Formats: sequence, C-alpha cells, structure tokens
Amino acid sequence: MPSYSPLIPEMRQWGESNLSLLVQLLRLQEESDRECAMSELLRGGREMASLHLARGIPLYEIVRAASLFRLSMLNAVERMLRSRLWIAFPQDILKAEDIINVALDNQMLVTSESYLEERDKIIQRSQSELEATNSQLRVLVQEMHHRIKNNLQTIADLLTLEIHSGRKIPTEVALRESITRVRSIAAVHELLSAENVRVADIKELAEVITENCAKSMVASHGGVKVIVQGESILLPSKQATALALVMTELVNNALEHAFSSDIGTLLVSLDEQSEEVRVSVRDNGKGLPDGFDVETSPNLGLQIVRTLVTKDLSGTLELKSNGGTTATVRFRR
Repeated sequence: MPSYSPLIPEMRQWGESNLSLLVQLLRLQEESDRECAMSELLRGGREMASLHLARGIPLYEIVRAASLFRLSMLNAVERMLRSRLWIAFPQDILKAEDIINVALDNQMLVTSESYLEERDKIIQRSQSELEATNSQLRVLVQEMHHRIKNNLQTIADLLTLEIHSGRKIPTEVALRESITRVRSIAAVHELLSAENVRVADIKELAEVITENCAKSMVASHGGVKVIVQGESILLPSKQATALALVMTELVNNALEHAFSSDIGTLLVSLDEQSEEVRVSVRDNGKGLPDGFDVETSPNLGLQIVRTLVTKDLSGTLELKSNGGTTATVRFRR
C-alpha cells in the first residue's frame, strides 16, 4: 500500500497498540474490564481517522488496512490456540475470533464515522471561507467600479477645465498635459493592483510621477535633477488619486516655470506627523513673480491643485519664495 509509506511509524504503533488491546480482550473475563479495553480501541480508531484525513489518505485505504490487520490477527489467534499442549476446543477458537471481529468491527465503525464527521467539518469550513472570500471579492469589485467611475469623472472634469480655461496654447501641449494627468491616475491604479487594493504608498507614487513628468520635459529641462525624499505613507485610493494629480501639477509647473535654464534641482518631500500628511515641492529656480497670489492666479494647473486640495483632500496649499519656490500641501488622513 504505497500511500502508507509516509505513515509507517504511526501504523506500526497503531498495530502494536491494537494487538495489545485485543490480547487483553481475549484474556479479560470481567465485562467492565472489557469495556475499558474496547474504549481504548475506539479512541485509537478516532485518532487514526484524524491522522489519515490530515495526510490526505482516503477512507477506503483505512478499510483496506483494517481488513489486512483483521486477517493477520485471526490467523495469529488460530495459530496461537492450536499451539497449546492440549487440544483446543473449536468453541474456544470461535469465541476468540468473535471477540476480535466484534472489537475490530466497532473500531472500524467509529473510525469511519469520525473520518466522515471530520471531513464534513473541513468541507463546511471551506464553504464558509469560500463564501467569505466571495463576499470580499464582491465588495472589492464594487469598490473598483466606483473608483473607476470617479476617476473617469475626474478626467472629464479636467478636460472640461482645459476647454474653458481660455489658454492660447498649441493643441499638442494641452494634450500632453492631459496625458500626464491621466498617467498619474493610472499610476495610482498600478500601485493599488500591485500592493494593496485599498491603499497606495505615496512615496512610490511620487517617484513614478516625477519620473513621468521629467520624461515629458526632457527636451527643455533635461538637466534638472528631480529628487524624492521622505517616508513611505499609505493613503486610501481616493486621497492617493487626488494627491497624484496635485503632485503632477506642482512638479510640471515647477519644471515649466521655475528654471531659466535647463540646470536646477527639484525636491519632492513627504512626511507625516500626528496623522497630518505634508507634501512639499521645492525648486531652486527664480521664485514667484512680484504680487503673485495663489488664490487669483489664472494658471490652470494651480486652479486644479487648489480645487483638489480644498475639496478632495480637505487640506491647505501654501506657496512661497525662498531661494526658489516651495509649494506645500497639508491634509489629514
């Protein structure tokens, strides 16, 4: 029986224990003593059922093993009784065989019942776990559809703002800016699918966004060094999407307006204190123009940033000159 090769030590122990208990049954005269020995046999049967089930051995293999054990025991009893110095009466042999058969029948019945009961419990647990998993998947799919719908609406709103901005810029430039924004939203989805379906690491997000923005500006500002520093911060998908667009606009704005040449440094910093997240985009460029007011600036990118920060993040936006320009966004989780 090849399936028993991993169980040889356990089966040997079971066989020796059964043999010892059956010999006791043959020798015991008191009914109460026989009941104790029988209880031990049944306990051993339950243990073997659990062991077989845990090892993935089917019930019919237990039946085969028990049948072989029964044949071996009956042959051994007959040889033992017939080896007496006096001639055994046939009824002695029949009585011993009856005791063995009854004991092994009861053990086999208990073993089979225990095996089936344990298997039913495993099946029920598996069904419960499967139902729980299906329920979680349904919720996640609903969240995903809701997230996609919201993000598509965000893209539509951004394109609408572009249409009504009144900016006199080439169509190619406007489309390139819109593509960068869409890629920022896609970066959030990529992080969500790769790590966690509900939260995204905004440090990784910042690295992806700055890389994309730098690539789009490589022709005019290929010498600007872009650095991302700070700790990993996990945000839910809605906040991560809004922040991705905010960082995209601030980085693009700095790359487009801050530097008079293609040499400079742009630093994106991330940190969190007391559940307040702070994201700053700092450049060492020419700074803000005189009389600049972020609230009245006609810059479309800054309008988008103001809207996202105040409405989606419920936070604040601050711009100031300090040997360049620093844009700081603060919000709570």
